[in-house]
Amino acid sequence: MKNAILLFFGCIASLATNAQNINFTDDCVKTICVENWDTSGDGELSMAEAAAVTDLNTKFAFETDVIRFPELQYFTGLSCISTYDFYSCKNLRSIILPPQITYIGSSAFFGCINLQEIVIPDAVKTLNQYAFNGCSSLRTVTLPEGLTTIGDYAFSACNSLQGIAIPASTTSISASAFWSCSSLTSVTVDLDNTVYDSREDCNAIIKTNTNTLQLGTVSTIIPTSVTTIGASAFYGNVRLQNIDIPEGVKTIGISAFSGCTALTTVTLPSTLTSIGSNAFTGCKKLTSILLPEGLKTISDFAFKGCAALRKIYIPSTVTTIDFYAFSECSRLTKVAAAKASPISIDASVFPYAFKSTLYVSKGSLEAYRNAATWQDFNTIVELGQEITATVEPEEMEAGTEATLTISLANDDFFSYRSVQTDIVLPNNFYLNADDIVLSDRCTGMTVTLNPQEENVYHLTCTSETGFITGTEGTLLTLALHSNDGVAGGEYTGTAQNITLTNDYGKQQPLVDAEFKWNVIGRNTFAMGDVNHDGFVNVTDVSLSVNYILGNIPPVFYKENADIDQDRNVNITDITNLVNLILKKVEN
Repeated sequence: MKNAILLFFGCIASLATNAQNINFTDDCVKTICVENWDTSGDGELSMAEAAAVTDLNTKFAFETDVIRFPELQYFTGLSCISTYDFYSCKNLRSIILPPQITYIGSSAFFGCINLQEIVIPDAVKTLNQYAFNGCSSLRTVTLPEGLTTIGDYAFSACNSLQGIAIPASTTSISASAFWSCSSLTSVTVDLDNTVYDSREDCNAIIKTNTNTLQLGTVSTIIPTSVTTIGASAFYGNVRLQNIDIPEGVKTIGISAFSGCTALTTVTLPSTLTSIGSNAFTGCKKLTSILLPEGLKTISDFAFKGCAALRKIYIPSTVTTIDFYAFSECSRLTKVAAAKASPISIDASVFPYAFKSTLYVSKGSLEAYRNAATWQDFNTIVELGQEITATVEPEEMEAGTEATLTISLANDDFFSYRSVQTDIVLPNNFYLNADDIVLSDRCTGMTVTLNPQEENVYHLTCTSETGFITGTEGTLLTLALHSNDGVAGGEYTGTAQNITLTNDYGKQQPLVDAEFKWNVIGRNTFAMGDVNHDGFVNVTDVSLSVNYILGNIPPVFYKENADIDQDRNVNITDITNLVNLILKKVEN
């Protein structure tokens, strides 16, 4: 009987012990845990045995058969997830961390490429460097209130990560913490955070006291209060296609847009003074970029590997272009240097100068031909654009019209998507919008003519998709009309406020263009003198008859043939002309 009772209580004890054993969902995880921490030797891991573990000792590192480990939450003796604990567990998809850990060590989950989500426990204060680096399937991360530090490359190359919310407690975020997180579209910072902010719902992290944009995303709209694009701010964002950097930004930091392989368009502000090292390295789809006047420094490797970059404009304010600034830019065949005196540069800056054209400002051609490195360009030419306006014929009669021709001569560095000017005419002259004819240089463009104040017409020729073609010749012609009562003499008109908009979207003002013509007043030739030979005779009758019959004479002035001034030349005018001649003969 005693033995039976002992057996009964032994079974109860055994059942109680078994009830405390962990039921693992992943056989590989169970095997590792039993092999390392089954102190009872029963082939199981109990809750107590799990709680006794204080260090995982990288037992799961490189274990590619590990898929799920929610039972890690029972390892309540752990104070941290240490360095390399789950390094390169490539098939790990889910894990629940113990609630009491206070930090996650360096490279703890480095290369866990199938890990899709992670909740960081509330007690964690620090995410060390490379903690989740390369977790390319990681879509969501919950950061706890209380987290203070996000280390170097902590989430680098997590290119499926879509959103991140920075808590109020976080006071240190490494510039490289979110490198190459190209899917990030939502970035917010708690309003109570005193170090960082995401002002104006900009989908970015901004360091508050320096107004430095530290992390940008594919959907970032940079606030106008930002003064610096920080180091690596958009690094490796392979989905970023265009970015508008607003006025107020003075500095683009080291590697700010490095590796943005889809970037095609960048708008830089006039306030920009410095472009950092490697700022646009590897932006292989960037075809052109307008560097603004005011820029002073282009640092080393700034545009290295911009393989599609075809031309670059160096403003007159640039004083420094460092080594290899445009290295590996094999298609860069047009370089414009606006500074009158060449600055000193190394041969590594433009390695393809031998097959490129250098455009320089007027009057500085010889200086560049004699300057070291600059003289290595295959061709050196001067920049220049000029609008001219002419009237043909140069002599017109009052009440008639002449042709006003607007022409453009330009270098082939810039292309132009629009031209606009104000045409100012003297009294008694006017233009009509219906009389404008565009040349082949403006194919696909549209033109508008809007009267402004008296005798002033605003002319705009533009295109949404095309550009003015060629480098010289007529852009358009207009009919210049004169009123009947205009007096004879020389007249002057002006095309002023001339502005060209180039292919960078920037406006270039040009010098005013004057045009002159002469007017022969109506009283200079007698009524009936249709060929202006100074006589009213039978020749004028013959010319008028031919005109009425449709045989337009080569020299024929309609206003002198219109004897009755009804704006038509017909048989009545012939009769009046004959009577006019007979009356003169009789006299």
